[in-house]
Amino acid sequence: MRRLGTIVCRFFFLDSRTKAIDVHPTDTAIDAVQKLADKLNLASIEGWAIFQSRPDGEEHIKSFEYLYDIISEWESKQNSPNSYKRLSNASTYGENRFVFKKRLFKPTRELSQDPVEVGMLYAQAVYSIVKCDEFPVSEKVALQLAGLQAQVALGDPSNQPKPEYYCDINSFLPNRISKTREQQFWIPILAQAHRQYGSSRNELTAKVLYLSCVMQYPLYGTTMFNVIYKGYWSFVNNIILGINCEGVLLIQPEDKVIIYQFKYTDIESIFIDPSDSFLTISLNRTTNQSPRLTKDDSIFLDLQKCFVFETVQKHEIGALIISYYPSLSNWILSNFDCTKKGKGITNEDRTRLYQNVIICRRQLIDLNIVRKPHESGGFLRNTLRRLSKHRIEKLRAEQRTSPQDHGETYKGFSHSFWAFSKQQLTFCLSSLTDQDETTMIQIFDLILQFSGLGIS
Repeated sequence: MRRLGTIVCRFFFLDSRTKAIDVHPTDTAIDAVQKLADKLNLASIEGWAIFQSRPDGEEHIKSFEYLYDIISEWESKQNSPNSYKRLSNASTYGENRFVFKKRLFKPTRELSQDPVEVGMLYAQAVYSIVKCDEFPVSEKVALQLAGLQAQVALGDPSNQPKPEYYCDINSFLPNRISKTREQQFWIPILAQAHRQYGSSRNELTAKVLYLSCVMQYPLYGTTMFNVIYKGYWSFVNNIILGINCEGVLLIQPEDKVIIYQFKYTDIESIFIDPSDSFLTISLNRTTNQSPRLTKDDSIFLDLQKCFVFETVQKHEIGALIISYYPSLSNWILSNFDCTKKGKGITNEDRTRLYQNVIICRRQLIDLNIVRKPHESGGFLRNTLRRLSKHRIEKLRAEQRTSPQDHGETYKGFSHSFWAFSKQQLTFCLSSLTDQDETTMIQIFDLILQFSGLGIS
């Protein structure tokens, strides 16, 4: 990013669609989410987020992060021209791309009334079922879902779609199921599923039925991370750590059976190792836990209070837990790795920024946006008013050279006007109506009380 200016970024969706929007250097991730929502006519952006998909994995982009910084990091990692090829689109470099999808799911599994959101949730459900195989769907259920998916993609089977439309088996069935038969056997089966489960349904109805079926699975709305359990138990050590709106789940990767689960209220502390890829979750000692039986109903999970996992996505897991349950933020944020440093700033940069601040303040004054400070009475003030004009100018010059003022006095607005005040304000700093002014003064008093500086 050698030149600052608006660029066109392409954002990818889980149904292989893309949308391009203009991105300004000051645009954060939440700004891009809002722009995409406006372009898609998405009614609500609650729970939606932008992810960066890299060759080494996928990572959520925090709402306050600048997209220009993300793209700059992609460029800086181009160590060799063979590993990353710069594309004409500024948003993708090699396998790097921005992905827009749902991140946070509500505990109530009710379908959205927005058809746009329903379509995007449907695409994400298809991606989870077919591409990621995140749900323990049986062959029968997979064919039912494939029939609805074919209705959305191909239309009504009465139009006699050709058999080659079903040749891409991996677009309809997860690999776990499709590999059980040869491709030529699946084509007529998929065609029959299309006629049986998708016939005479319009596109929106097929999407709603698909979502309604997927929502019945306990793992719906769960973000899954591959982790290594560091301990001794009767299960495999390579497991899946699931995070959803209710709590944390330990999942077997082969059959997606939930080994163990606990709510966020059961968690006593979470420790993210600053140097190693370890995540430690400690449970309350007073938590009444009942062990979950395994699939053979013969082995019990010990009622242990501490779980240690090895994962490079420790920060991603911690951030997701905070989003669902902010009460644990004190434990997680205090252990976040803060090794990332900001860009070095020179004295010339500080001087330039300071001058820009002064210019902006003076523009506010010239436009009469801020209100002139009230002069308090008293002997000293009254005496100064009766001094000669020459004496007053001399006093003002001395005031401008005081260490506290830094030469910022302009048209009667001193440095103290722009500085933070620990005292309750008697008037607003900007020009507002009387009703708004009273409200804003009350808000400022509440801020002082909340910070312990005001009088309750």
